[in-house]
Amino acid sequence: MSVESRIPQPGTAGTPGTPSATLPPGPKGLPVLGPLLELKKDLLGTGYRAMLEFGDGQAEPIGRIFSNADWRVESVEEDYSHRPRILIARWPEK
Repeated sequence: MSVESRIPQPGTAGTPGTPSATLPPGPKGLPVLGPLLELKKDLLGTGYRAMLEFGDGQAEPIGRIFSNADWRVESVEEDYSHRPRILIARWPEK
């Protein structure tokens, strides 16, 4: 299976009103995140940032996925209920 075939296609986000470029909600989004980050490496210059909203309990696995793809995790921010909700990572300077 190619990397491109694992990336969600327009209209597959699954939630009404959600932009079609988002990853699908739930556990389906995690398996496509690593290949997506690998694919985007070739398209990005240095110093780009990614901000990713995630579900409860996903901070650690998502942080590992970013780190394994050579991104530098800068922070994990909390939502209004003080739960980890947004990961901010930077593509490193070369």
